[in-house]
Amino acid sequence: MKFGYRLFARFGLFTRKAESGPDMFEMRLERTRTREARREAQPMLFRTRLSPLEA
Repeated sequence: MKFGYRLFARFGLFTRKAESGPDMFEMRLERTRTREARREAQPMLFRTRLSPLEA
């Protein structure tokens, strides 16, 4: 058993993981939220008109 624990410790399997930095998924969600908020706040520059067949 001691050999197994030493082997695992050597490979770092039982060590605590260091905080590597900001969560990339959370950052992407925040960028998406701000992009959607900006899009809702901007007025539409070009409005699409319905074709005569659809009206």
